[in-house]
Amino acid sequence: MKNPQKFEAKIALIEEIIKKIETGELPLEKVFSEYEKAGKLLQECESFLEQGKERMNLVIETLTAGETEF
Repeated sequence: MKNPQKFEAKIALIEEIIKKIETGELPLEKVFSEYEKAGKLLQECESFLEQGKERMNLVIETLTAGETEF
């Protein structure tokens, strides 16, 4: 997941799935498959955020290292 629009779209899909499940109108088998789909999307979103966090930490380290050289 390279760009934030995909991230936002996946979050929107997760929210839609949650709403469908919460209605209580889905057959149980469909609830399981939707829950599984939401779980996979959530893992992808968490991975994207973790990668972003690592990138930001690298930038901070670089900036901090630059300050100590003066």
